[in-house]
Amino acid sequence: MESFTFLHLWKRHAVLMLISAGHSSSRISELLKVTEQFVRTVRRESISSDYDYEGVAERKHSRRSDTIRDAEFVTKLQAMVDEDPSQSIARELSEVCLRAP
Repeated sequence: MESFTFLHLWKRHAVLMLISAGHSSSRISELLKVTEQFVRTVRRESISSDYDYEGVAERKHSRRSDTIRDAEFVTKLQAMVDEDPSQSIARELSEVCLRAP
């Protein structure tokens, strides 16, 4: 039998249903084949939103603020790499102010 994988939105719904049924985070993780950290995150979000299950279930993933890759950033980084290709990318990124030096 092939294993079925849930869409991310379905995973959040399933986690919320199992949380409301009183299952532990480790059991939910085992049943749905998701990380326990994901289950704990959904549980924490539901508690902090005063159990607004619809809002928690519909929440979209948000990108980290330090992963901005707009056209200006890419152009600036490419110019730095072209200027000195021997430099490491980590050093180049720290000069572009994405990472603390």
